[in-house]
Amino acid sequence: MYFFPKRAKRTRGRHRRRRTLWWHRFSEYLWPSIGWLSYLRHSELKLKRTKGSAHLLALGFACGAFVSFTPFIGTHLLFVGFCTLLFRANFISGWIGTLVGNPWTFPFIWIWCYELGNFLLGVHSPAPLPDFSDMTFQKLWDNLQYYWDNYLWPMCVGGVPSGLIAGLVFYFLLRYNIEKFQAYRRHRIAERRKFWSKVKMVSTATAKEKAQAITENIKESVKDKVLNLKSDKKEDV
Repeated sequence: MYFFPKRAKRTRGRHRRRRTLWWHRFSEYLWPSIGWLSYLRHSELKLKRTKGSAHLLALGFACGAFVSFTPFIGTHLLFVGFCTLLFRANFISGWIGTLVGNPWTFPFIWIWCYELGNFLLGVHSPAPLPDFSDMTFQKLWDNLQYYWDNYLWPMCVGGVPSGLIAGLVFYFLLRYNIEKFQAYRRHRIAERRKFWSKVKMVSTATAKEKAQAITENIKESVKDKVLNLKSDKKEDV
Protein backbone atom coordinates (compact mmCIF):
# COMPACT_ATOMS: atom_id res chain seq x y z
CA MET A 1 0.00 0.00 0.00
CA TYR A 2 2.90 2.36 0.72
CA PHE A 3 5.73 2.90 -1.75
CA PHE A 4 8.11 4.17 0.93
CA PRO A 5 8.30 2.32 4.27
CA LYS A 6 8.11 4.04 7.62
CA ARG A 7 11.42 4.49 9.37
CA ALA A 8 11.69 3.21 12.93
CA LYS A 9 13.91 6.12 14.00
CA ARG A 10 13.23 9.28 12.02
CA THR A 11 15.76 12.07 12.29
CA ARG A 12 14.37 15.45 13.27
CA GLY A 13 14.85 18.02 10.56
CA ARG A 14 15.10 21.78 10.63
CA HIS A 15 11.72 23.30 11.46
CA ARG A 16 10.10 25.59 8.91
CA ARG A 17 10.28 28.56 11.29
CA ARG A 18 14.03 28.10 11.64
CA ARG A 19 14.64 28.34 7.90
CA THR A 20 15.25 32.05 8.02
CA LEU A 21 18.07 32.33 5.49
CA TRP A 22 17.82 31.59 1.79
CA TRP A 23 20.46 28.90 1.89
CA HIS A 24 18.40 27.03 4.51
CA ARG A 25 15.55 26.68 2.02
CA PHE A 26 17.96 25.91 -0.81
CA SER A 27 19.67 23.16 1.21
CA GLU A 28 16.26 21.70 2.06
CA TYR A 29 15.51 21.59 -1.66
CA LEU A 30 18.80 19.86 -2.43
CA TRP A 31 18.78 17.48 0.52
CA PRO A 32 15.90 17.46 3.07
CA SER A 33 17.10 17.59 6.66
CA ILE A 34 14.75 14.72 7.60
CA GLY A 35 16.25 12.53 4.89
CA TRP A 36 14.98 11.62 1.45
CA LEU A 37 13.13 8.50 2.59
CA SER A 38 11.14 10.38 5.25
CA TYR A 39 10.53 13.27 2.87
CA LEU A 40 9.19 10.95 0.15
CA ARG A 41 7.06 9.14 2.74
CA HIS A 42 5.63 12.50 3.87
CA SER A 43 4.92 13.50 0.26
CA GLU A 44 3.23 10.17 -0.41
CA LEU A 45 0.95 10.54 2.62
CA LYS A 46 0.20 14.15 1.67
CA LEU A 47 -0.80 13.01 -1.80
CA LYS A 48 -3.00 10.14 -0.64
CA ARG A 49 -4.73 12.16 2.09
CA THR A 50 -5.63 14.99 -0.28
CA LYS A 51 -9.36 15.33 -0.88
CA GLY A 52 -10.49 14.06 -4.24
CA SER A 53 -11.05 10.89 -6.19
CA ALA A 54 -8.21 8.53 -7.03
CA HIS A 55 -8.62 9.40 -10.71
CA LEU A 56 -8.16 13.16 -10.16
CA LEU A 57 -5.24 12.71 -7.77
CA ALA A 58 -3.42 10.31 -10.08
CA LEU A 59 -4.15 12.54 -13.08
CA GLY A 60 -2.76 15.58 -11.26
CA PHE A 61 0.43 13.72 -10.34
CA ALA A 62 0.75 12.55 -13.95
CA CYS A 63 0.51 16.19 -15.09
CA GLY A 64 3.29 17.15 -12.68
CA ALA A 65 5.47 14.27 -13.89
CA PHE A 66 4.85 15.26 -17.52
CA VAL A 67 5.79 18.89 -16.89
CA SER A 68 9.02 17.78 -15.17
CA PHE A 69 10.29 16.55 -18.56
CA THR A 70 10.02 20.00 -20.13
CA PRO A 71 13.16 22.17 -20.10
CA PHE A 72 11.38 25.33 -18.90
CA ILE A 73 12.59 25.47 -15.29
CA GLY A 74 10.90 28.12 -13.19
CA THR A 75 7.59 27.80 -15.02
CA HIS A 76 6.75 24.21 -14.09
CA LEU A 77 4.09 25.25 -11.57
CA LEU A 78 2.45 27.47 -14.19
CA PHE A 79 2.33 24.58 -16.64
CA VAL A 80 1.00 22.30 -13.90
CA GLY A 81 -1.74 24.81 -13.11
CA PHE A 82 -2.67 25.01 -16.78
CA CYS A 83 -2.70 21.20 -17.21
CA THR A 84 -4.71 20.57 -14.04
CA LEU A 85 -7.18 23.27 -15.08
CA LEU A 86 -7.45 21.78 -18.55
CA PHE A 87 -8.03 18.21 -17.34
CA ARG A 88 -9.84 19.28 -14.12
CA ALA A 89 -7.29 17.41 -12.05
CA ASN A 90 -6.02 18.15 -8.54
CA PHE A 91 -3.43 20.94 -8.39
CA ILE A 92 -1.87 19.82 -5.08
CA SER A 93 -1.16 16.35 -6.47
CA GLY A 94 0.25 18.01 -9.59
CA TRP A 95 2.54 20.12 -7.43
CA ILE A 96 3.71 16.96 -5.66
CA GLY A 97 4.20 15.34 -9.06
CA THR A 98 6.81 17.94 -9.98
CA LEU A 99 9.08 16.22 -7.45
CA VAL A 100 9.86 13.79 -10.25
CA GLY A 101 12.08 16.55 -11.53
CA ASN A 102 14.58 17.55 -8.84
CA PRO A 103 18.26 18.52 -8.76
CA TRP A 104 19.26 14.84 -8.67
CA THR A 105 17.10 13.70 -11.63
CA PHE A 106 17.20 16.78 -13.86
CA PRO A 107 20.64 16.02 -15.39
CA PHE A 108 19.52 12.52 -16.46
CA ILE A 109 16.15 13.83 -17.71
CA TRP A 110 17.77 16.60 -19.75
CA ILE A 111 20.40 14.34 -21.31
CA TRP A 112 17.77 11.75 -22.18
CA CYS A 113 15.37 14.32 -23.68
CA TYR A 114 18.19 16.00 -25.61
CA GLU A 115 19.47 12.76 -27.12
CA LEU A 116 15.97 11.49 -27.89
CA GLY A 117 14.97 14.81 -29.47
CA ASN A 118 18.03 14.83 -31.74
CA PHE A 119 17.27 11.22 -32.71
CA LEU A 120 13.64 12.03 -33.56
CA LEU A 121 14.66 15.14 -35.49
CA GLY A 122 17.31 13.21 -37.40
CA VAL A 123 20.22 15.31 -36.12
CA HIS A 124 23.30 13.10 -36.34
CA SER A 125 25.85 15.75 -35.35
CA PRO A 126 24.32 17.84 -32.52
CA ALA A 127 25.82 21.11 -31.40
CA PRO A 128 28.40 20.91 -28.62
CA LEU A 129 27.38 21.85 -25.12
CA PRO A 130 27.70 25.59 -24.42
CA ASP A 131 30.33 26.99 -22.12
CA PHE A 132 28.54 28.07 -18.94
CA SER A 133 31.62 29.62 -17.34
CA ASP A 134 31.14 33.00 -19.01
CA MET A 135 27.37 32.74 -19.55
CA THR A 136 25.42 35.92 -18.88
CA PHE A 137 21.77 36.84 -19.33
CA GLN A 138 22.65 39.32 -22.07
CA LYS A 139 24.63 36.68 -23.96
CA LEU A 140 21.77 34.20 -23.57
CA TRP A 141 19.24 36.75 -24.81
CA ASP A 142 21.36 37.76 -27.81
CA ASN A 143 21.79 34.12 -28.87
CA LEU A 144 18.31 32.94 -27.88
CA GLN A 145 17.47 31.69 -31.38
CA TYR A 146 20.68 29.61 -31.47
CA TYR A 147 19.99 28.02 -28.06
CA TRP A 148 16.38 27.36 -28.99
CA ASP A 149 17.21 25.65 -32.28
CA ASN A 150 20.11 23.57 -30.93
CA TYR A 151 19.11 22.78 -27.33
CA LEU A 152 15.63 23.77 -26.21
CA TRP A 153 13.73 22.54 -29.24
CA PRO A 154 15.34 19.05 -29.24
CA MET A 155 14.68 18.81 -25.50
CA CYS A 156 11.02 19.71 -26.07
CA VAL A 157 10.71 17.15 -28.87
CA GLY A 158 12.25 14.45 -26.69
CA GLY A 159 10.54 15.59 -23.50
CA VAL A 160 6.94 15.43 -24.73
CA PRO A 161 6.83 11.66 -25.52
CA SER A 162 8.99 10.87 -22.48
CA GLY A 163 6.69 12.92 -20.24
CA LEU A 164 3.60 11.26 -21.72
CA ILE A 165 4.99 7.78 -21.06
CA ALA A 166 6.06 8.72 -17.52
CA GLY A 167 2.67 10.33 -16.86
CA LEU A 168 0.78 7.23 -18.03
CA VAL A 169 2.95 4.95 -15.89
CA PHE A 170 2.47 7.12 -12.80
CA TYR A 171 -1.26 7.49 -13.47
CA PHE A 172 -2.11 3.78 -13.61
CA LEU A 173 0.32 2.93 -10.80
CA LEU A 174 -0.99 5.63 -8.45
CA ARG A 175 -4.67 5.26 -9.25
CA TYR A 176 -4.76 1.62 -8.13
CA ASN A 177 -2.65 2.40 -5.05
CA ILE A 178 -4.72 5.46 -4.04
CA GLU A 179 -7.99 3.56 -4.48
CA LYS A 180 -6.65 0.82 -2.21
CA PHE A 181 -5.48 3.38 0.37
CA GLN A 182 -8.77 5.30 0.34
CA ALA A 183 -10.79 2.07 0.79
CA TYR A 184 -8.55 1.06 3.69
CA ARG A 185 -8.86 4.51 5.25
CA ARG A 186 -12.65 4.53 4.92
CA HIS A 187 -12.75 1.11 6.59
CA ARG A 188 -10.54 2.34 9.44
CA ILE A 189 -12.64 5.49 9.94
CA ALA A 190 -15.87 3.43 9.98
CA GLU A 191 -14.41 1.03 12.54
CA ARG A 192 -13.23 3.94 14.67
CA ARG A 193 -16.65 5.58 14.56
CA LYS A 194 -18.31 2.30 15.56
CA PHE A 195 -15.90 1.92 18.44
CA TRP A 196 -16.48 5.45 19.72
CA SER A 197 -20.24 5.12 19.28
CA LYS A 198 -20.13 1.99 21.45
CA VAL A 199 -18.01 3.83 24.01
CA LYS A 200 -20.50 6.70 23.95
CA MET A 201 -23.45 4.33 24.41
CA VAL A 202 -21.73 2.57 27.32
CA SER A 203 -20.75 5.88 28.89
CA THR A 204 -24.29 7.26 28.54
CA ALA A 205 -25.75 4.05 29.98
CA THR A 206 -23.38 4.13 32.94
CA ALA A 207 -24.06 7.85 33.36
CA LYS A 208 -27.81 7.17 33.47
CA GLU A 209 -27.31 4.37 35.98
CA LYS A 210 -25.16 6.63 38.11
CA ALA A 211 -27.73 9.43 37.87
CA GLN A 212 -30.53 7.06 38.88
CA ALA A 213 -28.50 5.75 41.79
CA ILE A 214 -27.72 9.30 42.94
CA THR A 215 -31.38 10.35 42.70
CA GLU A 216 -32.46 7.27 44.64
CA ASN A 217 -29.89 8.01 47.34
CA ILE A 218 -31.10 11.60 47.52
CA LYS A 219 -34.73 10.48 47.80
CA GLU A 220 -33.87 8.01 50.55
CA SER A 221 -31.89 10.63 52.46
CA VAL A 222 -34.77 13.13 52.13
CA LYS A 223 -37.25 10.51 53.36
CA ASP A 224 -35.01 9.73 56.32
CA LYS A 225 -34.74 13.42 57.21
CA VAL A 226 -38.54 13.86 56.96
CA LEU A 227 -39.14 10.84 59.22
CA ASN A 228 -36.61 12.13 61.72
CA LEU A 229 -38.32 15.53 61.82
CA LYS A 230 -41.74 13.93 62.36
CA SER A 231 -40.42 11.75 65.17
CA ASP A 232 -38.77 14.78 66.80
CA LYS A 233 -42.08 16.70 66.69
CA LYS A 234 -43.98 13.81 68.26
CA GLU A 235 -41.47 13.60 71.08
CA ASP A 236 -41.78 17.34 71.74
CA VAL A 237 -45.54 17.03 71.97
